[in-house]
Amino acid sequence: MMAILVQTGLKKVVTEKKPENLNQTEWEELDEKALSAIQLCLANTVLQEVLMEKTSSALWKRLGTLYATKFLTNCLVLKECLFMFRMSEGELLRDHISQFITLLNGLKNVEVHIDDEDQAMLLLCSLPPSYKSFKETLIYGRDKLSFKDVKGHLLSRDKLENDFGLDIKANRQASILVASKKRDKRCRYCKKLGHVKGGCYKLRNKRATDSNEEDVTDANLVVENSDDFLLV
Repeated sequence: MMAILVQTGLKKVVTEKKPENLNQTEWEELDEKALSAIQLCLANTVLQEVLMEKTSSALWKRLGTLYATKFLTNCLVLKECLFMFRMSEGELLRDHISQFITLLNGLKNVEVHIDDEDQAMLLLCSLPPSYKSFKETLIYGRDKLSFKDVKGHLLSRDKLENDFGLDIKANRQASILVASKKRDKRCRYCKKLGHVKGGCYKLRNKRATDSNEEDVTDANLVVENSDDFLLV
């Protein structure tokens, strides 16, 4: 907005008093141009709040007060969002860190400085209870924290967990594939699906039964032979 006033040569009307070489009529005409130039730059919602101002300098001061109040409120809201920011269990860590950085950048844009170590602590404090051991290791295991280090450790941990999860998923899929193949096989002994002859429980039970019967028969033969021997 100020750039437009400078470009049109109207900045002095807003920020300075009337020069002595200009008469009142000329000054009022310049002031009217400056007033309309500022009004054209305002949104309707803002314009409704400053329509009562009749000179460009009064309008400029009113806008300064209005935006100073909104600026302060905006800073406080951004701070509250940062300090209350928390990660939910199951939320993607990378998304959480990205949102955290967005909040930091929002404060930087309104010239609010957060110390680097405070940024690191705020990020750690935003983590859920499942990160308790991880947080304690970082906080109590060193003399100084930096946001870059904390973010790096978090992303490394996240990568390891993701890789481990992929391995488990691959093993589970392999087990499912093996089970599926077994289900498609038919036993040549009992004719049922899901196993082969070598793993057939019915055949194993039969063999065990046959084996027991053979043992009993052998035992009877031994007894009979023994009796024959005694009779002789």
